[in-house]
Amino acid sequence: MTMLSNLENEFDKRAFERTPCNRGALLRILNDIFSFTIRDASERGIGIRLHSRLPLIPVEFLISEDGFKTARRCRLVWREGEFAGAEFADRLG
Repeated sequence: MTMLSNLENEFDKRAFERTPCNRGALLRILNDIFSFTIRDASERGIGIRLHSRLPLIPVEFLISEDGFKTARRCRLVWREGEFAGAEFADRLG
């Protein structure tokens, strides 16, 4: 088992079940926009695969699935190479 598989297994012990998906979306860091794939999602967070090699992802960032007509604020939970997990920081409750 690879380090990434171990990390993914550790985070699969979530309180909310994530649904696998494969949707393109955008991530905004300051004034720069990067594409990524949403690998899985729940009402509380997402797993993502980055399309470009970003040296750093800030703790908080914005994502959008509609070209930033709407956006959600996210908080980085973990990262391993091009894969990352984030929780929605703008959720209600």
